[in-house]
Amino acid sequence: AGGKLFEPAGRISRRSVKHLGRNAGSCKLPALSYESTFEVGETSTCHHWRKRTLESKTYEGLALSLRLLDNYIDKAILTSASSLARKFAKKGGTELAVRCAQRDSETGIFEYFVVTGTKRKGQWNSEIDIDLPSLIQYRVHRQRPYIRPPKTSQTKHKPPPLANKPVIRTQNTTRSEIKAVPKAKAKPPKSDIKAAADAQIKAAVEAHTAETLAQLKISASRGQKCVPGHVMDGLRNRTTLKLKEVRSLGTAMISKKLSLAEEIAVSQYIAFIKR
Repeated sequence: AGGKLFEPAGRISRRSVKHLGRNAGSCKLPALSYESTFEVGETSTCHHWRKRTLESKTYEGLALSLRLLDNYIDKAILTSASSLARKFAKKGGTELAVRCAQRDSETGIFEYFVVTGTKRKGQWNSEIDIDLPSLIQYRVHRQRPYIRPPKTSQTKHKPPPLANKPVIRTQNTTRSEIKAVPKAKAKPPKSDIKAAADAQIKAAVEAHTAETLAQLKISASRGQKCVPGHVMDGLRNRTTLKLKEVRSLGTAMISKKLSLAEEIAVSQYIAFIKR
């Protein structure tokens, strides 16, 4: 209101800036102080730390910022949260305690609707009051599409020894010099190899359709109009690598299969909305 612009002492996160922009600055953000005589919110320690870390140009400055962050972290809570995250990541199919989440426009704090046990009723809890297992389970479920499955160590099994091995004898060979010649392995027919490759290609395309459908649902729950470009690029790159490992397909054929899979995912999402 006629005042001069000044350099703020801190910097808020990019996600919070987007939230302010969508609401034309009419909402509040957590960790900002609105109780003073200023027309805008005052930044706190976390915002000062973010600005100092982003502007650090030396290794010593970055190490100092990380040491300050380490002093503010609750190690006990971090350890229990890590163990819970590994536990929920292995289970996968359990029912979520948090059914939905929203941001309070007055305080800027996220609120979660938690249903405990087999009850149909629940209650709203803020991100400060919610119990840790429910929150970790909800966060793991949201990040599951971005988590790559761990590589399983495949042990090589030795084939069993042949019962009757053919023996080649010559005139100058003694019994101790006789060597067994193993039988040559029969190659599978070309029709079986082609059928297995087609099955792997079909599985990769169906997995791309399922992942695209999941990303559409996640983007809709976040209020986004479409799936972010970097997320879709990651999905397309992973599926392209899978298709190239199976068979040497051309770029045009791979693009055609990906487009068809994404069209199927969009039609499934529209059918899901109309239910």
